[in-house]
Amino acid sequence: MLLKNILSFVFLVILLLKPEFGHSQETFTSCQTVTDALVGPDRNDFVHNPANNSPINEGYLHNFAPPELPCWLETETPASLVVNIDLLTITGSGSCTNFPVFGNVLMNNCPLTTSAICPIEQDVLSPCDLFTGTTITGLYSFDLIACGETYNPLFDLGVDIIPSLPPGNCPQGGMAITNQDVSLTYEICIDYVYTQTQPAEPTPVNCWDSYSFDDDACTWVNNGSQPPPPNPVNCWDDFTFDDPTCAWINNGSQPIQPTPVNCWDDFSSFDNTTCQWINSGSQPTEPNPANCWDNFIFDDPSCQWINNGTQPTEPNPVNCWDNYSFDNPSCQWINNGSQPTQPNPVNCWDNYSFDNPSCAWINNGTQPTEPAAVNCWDNYSFVNTACQWINNGTQPTEPTPVNCWDNYSFDDPSCQWINNGTQPNEPTPINCWDNFIFDDFNCAWINDGFQPNEPTPINCWDSFIFDNFSCVWIN
Repeated sequence: MLLKNILSFVFLVILLLKPEFGHSQETFTSCQTVTDALVGPDRNDFVHNPANNSPINEGYLHNFAPPELPCWLETETPASLVVNIDLLTITGSGSCTNFPVFGNVLMNNCPLTTSAICPIEQDVLSPCDLFTGTTITGLYSFDLIACGETYNPLFDLGVDIIPSLPPGNCPQGGMAITNQDVSLTYEICIDYVYTQTQPAEPTPVNCWDSYSFDDDACTWVNNGSQPPPPNPVNCWDDFTFDDPTCAWINNGSQPIQPTPVNCWDDFSSFDNTTCQWINSGSQPTEPNPANCWDNFIFDDPSCQWINNGTQPTEPNPVNCWDNYSFDNPSCQWINNGSQPTQPNPVNCWDNYSFDNPSCAWINNGTQPTEPAAVNCWDNYSFVNTACQWINNGTQPTEPTPVNCWDNYSFDDPSCQWINNGTQPNEPTPINCWDNFIFDDFNCAWINDGFQPNEPTPINCWDSFIFDNFSCVWIN
């Protein structure tokens, strides 16, 4: 993982130092270590040829499957194919020491088995086209493309780490790893570097163009469509599409309301069916006479009927109880008055006498004085039958608690029960989605809020993070 971290750091530094090339290449890295290896005979066809009289050593065999690529890179050739080997330790025991190590590359989809035999293309631990191996630990990088090799994106790439053990020094070379005479530790990382980029998004032609990249078709798809024209609401609506605002513009206007000719013209209603103004006005109807003396004449300036008649003058009263009312059938004033009848006593203390100036019966009696209150809840009412004051007051009943925190005590000055209890304070929100509701049953605040659900991804690159400040998921 150290090698992978170093390569990732170097690639990040390049992006930061040269942002203008941030999208000029894409690198896909695949790594394996000694724990991923198949221990078996060297797959190099050279050592399996008896004519070469070469020992067949045991080695660490690896196959790297082609990386999963975005659609626009699936048929492309990488600009560079770099095999990085971080050779950490070379350990031998007994006579199996001081031996070179080879990093054989197999590019012809060689099977990862203990019986496979395939040609090798390069030794990553040697310079290009040299097969000398190395006895020194360290970080080795080898660009197969730069060395003239051809990469087939459909084939597995084999990298075998082979300790080359001379028979004279290590006669058990064919089983040296299995017998633990030799051991290596390392990490192999392959960088597939592509300079091709995603196809550029098309330039919008229409204001409503909305492009999204379709991974299946590997092309930009226009999901936009021109907004449909609005349905006419008014008979005078005239819609045209305005490209700068990307909206339908109503160029129509309602016909101008006509100027009134008659005082009673009323062009306040527009008929959408005929698309014209309707005169709902008509000359006011002459009022029906309500009084015998009514005399109506239509007045144009005020646009109303004027009553020029007047009622006959009411006679002056002779008696205090005279009460004249106008009789329309006879068109004269009638005296309907009579001396008021002495009132029937209502109260036990009533004492009436007729007063001519006020033309009314005067009650000279007075009710007995109400007693002074002793208690705050005293409530005296006068009982006419007994002709005396009765105390109907009682101390107010303590209220039934409505809230769990109610606490009543009787207050004499205000003569009422005072609620000294208070509702517990609402907790301070911690999360943006906190929503406290007071639960009267438990007499406590309950948090009824919950975090909004994370949106369902729409694009393959969607990555949502919840932002507590705005209380929304941020892509």
